[in-house]
Amino acid sequence: MPIIDETGRKHWRIRLLILFMYLVLTILGVTMVYPFLVTITSSTTNALDYYRFSPFPRWLLSREERFVKGLVDYFPETLSGAMEQVPQLFDDVPPTWGTWKAVGDDREGMQQFAQHYAAITQDPVRWARARRMAADYDAFAATYPLDDCITALSPLDVPVFLGDEYRRKARALDGNGTLETRALALLAASWGVPYDSFYRVPMFNNLQAPFTPAPDDGRMQDFYRMKQAYRDHRFAPRSMLRDWHGFARGVA
Repeated sequence: MPIIDETGRKHWRIRLLILFMYLVLTILGVTMVYPFLVTITSSTTNALDYYRFSPFPRWLLSREERFVKGLVDYFPETLSGAMEQVPQLFDDVPPTWGTWKAVGDDREGMQQFAQHYAAITQDPVRWARARRMAADYDAFAATYPLDDCITALSPLDVPVFLGDEYRRKARALDGNGTLETRALALLAASWGVPYDSFYRVPMFNNLQAPFTPAPDDGRMQDFYRMKQAYRDHRFAPRSMLRDWHGFARGVA
């Protein structure tokens, strides 16, 4: 049985009260939904758009922003000198692009920058040249000395790589305890530092720079192998690998 009967609802005061109640409920609903949408959107961001706190990902409707967003992983700010490389490798980079946050705030600059490179795909001559350059560089990078390579390692890949490596080693050895416990024990023995989870292993930014691993330094040896795994495209999505191999065969 309703609290307010049908007769009472016809009075203008009651109708005003009901309207007020719906208004309050709507406002409260928005204050709950908005932060939830911001949280969902933030889970898809990187250094380019993390600090926007937007309820909707702008890159979803902008091809230009997706292009620029894809460059962030190759030039992370955690890598020394990464942002200084951008104007050296790309044309018409605005001088204000000192951080990825600054890039993300420059919507017009991103549009012009990305459209310049998108136009190459519409020119058969320039596009064929770009494809040949990419294939040649891939062949060069595959044989270049790893000791002299800069690798933009992702902190998300570190625990995955180390976990896979040491679990594989633990499986090959007999021992007591769970596989995870034995794998972490092997990591501690190799590095000389105990960790209770592979996800607690920090990102060592200095090991993204060129280095020659010391034979008695387990940490350097592991990160060196991880750099080799990057060169072998082990962290690339399978769909991307399939597309890249098809592209490489097409220009071979």
